[in-house]
Amino acid sequence: MAEAYSYARALHKRRPDPGPFSTYQKYKPFLKADFRRTCVYCRTPDDSKGNDAFGVDHYLPKEYFKALKTSYTNLFYCCNTCNRRKGKYFPDDLDKREKRFVPNPCDHRMFEHLQFVGLEVKPKTVAGRHTVELLKLNDKEWLRHRRMTQAAIEHLQSEHAVAEAWLRELVARRSAATGSKAATLLVEEAEARSAVDELEELLRGLGSLP
Repeated sequence: MAEAYSYARALHKRRPDPGPFSTYQKYKPFLKADFRRTCVYCRTPDDSKGNDAFGVDHYLPKEYFKALKTSYTNLFYCCNTCNRRKGKYFPDDLDKREKRFVPNPCDHRMFEHLQFVGLEVKPKTVAGRHTVELLKLNDKEWLRHRRMTQAAIEHLQSEHAVAEAWLRELVARRSAATGSKAATLLVEEAEARSAVDELEELLRGLGSLP
């Protein structure tokens, strides 16, 4: 699978708190960069749904933990679908005893709980199963969206490989050329490099490049 559709094996280390800010919404651009433009729960890249389809999740619900409403360490980058389905969820005493909770990438190694097998999220623990069920991570709409995103990533990766090969050829030809021929190849090289950069930005937006 493309990198967008995988769960991290290591804990995520946050950047320093960019605040304080008076409202949690102001943290969104920093969370977007911190979590590489990808929903921390379903791993959907934001370019595949659009920036307005993503927001700020309060891991500990702001309705119950008001003091953490604008605490950066309690905020995560999350698609609106997962945010809505997670809602005000917080494990009660029974959930805690049975180890049912929603893992997050800063406090839990996500791969220990969840794993992509093909386009489906497979739970590996009680917490993982609870997360898949609560957030409906394998419903038909998510599977359709992942298929479309995966196809787009594979197409762009193919174009990127071709563009990089052409750029390398132009660099080699320019190095061996002189005079006006070298100048012409320099222009072509700049255009090819621009095409590579554009494709990399698209792939970055889909979560397949850092």
